[in-house]
Amino acid sequence: MALPNDPALAGISLKVGDPRPYFGLNGEHGACTGDGNEGLHDMVTDLTPGDDPALPGGWNLPGKSAQSFHPNLEMGARLYTQTMNAVTLAPGF
Repeated sequence: MALPNDPALAGISLKVGDPRPYFGLNGEHGACTGDGNEGLHDMVTDLTPGDDPALPGGWNLPGKSAQSFHPNLEMGARLYTQTMNAVTLAPGF
């Protein structure tokens, strides 16, 4: 992957990992699967101290947490870890 054409970034390589295969080719571990095998939170309305309930726009009513659609600790964090390990442990990294 090419980085922006900025001389300060010359010589820096970037490798990315695609987490989709780890979450299931058919979304088996995505959000809202309904079978208890979700790796991502679905819509979370329980706000944490870091959530701002007064954000503008109708999308945030009645107050959506920043946890929505982010990896959960039970499975999602492990799946993202597997993604990063596949990249960083690959030959030539």
